Amino acid sequence: MSPVKMTSTVKGPFFGPDALKATPEATRAWVDDTLREGEAKLNIQLYPGHGVATGEYKRHIGSAISDSFHGRIYGGADRRSAVVGAWLEGGRSRKEQHRFRGYHMWRATRAHLRRLANELAGKVYSRITRRLT
Repeated sequence: MSPVKMTSTVKGPFFGPDALKATPEATRAWVDDTLREGEAKLNIQLYPGHGVATGEYKRHIGSAISDSFHGRIYGGADRRSAVVGAWLEGGRSRKEQHRFRGYHMWRATRAHLRRLANELAGKVYSRITRRLT
């Protein structure tokens, strides 16, 4: 069977050099907006009597974006923060041992971001679309 050869040419503002630069910028802005929203959601859930005794864990919540545009919200880089975060979140193994079932703040944040991600993307990409046209 002989191969099929196809050629196409595209023109317009979405295919020029400005678009090649704008698309990664928009993606980074979208991930950044999502991370900031997630950090805010976590911080709202941490208040005295609900996960904050000293404020140390709350101060260590941060976020980072990788070169491949993957965002990550973390609850501290040190071992103590990791242990405190897991305890505050709650888990199956502790349910039998303690009455405290956890605050499930990370789960609530994840659900919140899943609901909000498309809306945030729409805002960012509409700005870029207006800029390109």
